[in-house]
Amino acid sequence: MFLKFKIFLVSFIILISKLFASVQLDTSLINVPNSTSLVTNYNKILNLHNFSSSLSSLYELKNFTFMMNNRFNSNIIFSTIKSIRDENYFDLKGQYKIVNLFQPAISIESKRINDNRKIGISRFKDFAIKGLIVSNPFASFKISPSLVTKKKNNLRLMKKEKLLV
Repeated sequence: MFLKFKIFLVSFIILISKLFASVQLDTSLINVPNSTSLVTNYNKILNLHNFSSSLSSLYELKNFTFMMNNRFNSNIIFSTIKSIRDENYFDLKGQYKIVNLFQPAISIESKRINDNRKIGISRFKDFAIKGLIVSNPFASFKISPSLVTKKKNNLRLMKKEKLLV
C-alpha cells in the first residue's frame, strides 16, 4: 500500500513538473530501497538555458545501507558575453545498523562551482568527510550528530586575469 502511494506520488510530481516549467523535482527526498534513479531536465527561458541532472542510488544489504547522490546544474546565458555557471554536488554515504538507536555511518561530500564571469567567486571547491551516529528511536524521527573534517578552496578571478588563492 505504502509503495503504491510512493509510486503514485512520484508519478504525479513528474507529471506536474512536465506541465509547469517552474516546478523542480528533488529526488533526494524519495528513498526507494535497492534502486537507482536518473532525472534530467532542460529549461529555456528567453536567453537563459538551464540543464539539470540528478542521479541517486540506495542499496540495502542486511544491516548495511549505501546511498549515493550526484546533482549537476548548468546555467548558460547568451547575451553580448556568454556566461556559464556549473554546479556539482556529490554525496556518498555508508551506514551500518546495529540497532535503531545506534547506526554508525560515514559520508563523503563534494561541492564544486565553476563560473566564467569575472565578478565574484569563479571557482569553489568544498570537500568533507563526516562521521555520523544515526539514531532512529521512532519511525518518523531521526537524530544524526556528526564529526566533520572539511577543506574549502575559493578562487577569484581578478582584473589582471591572475588567480588569487
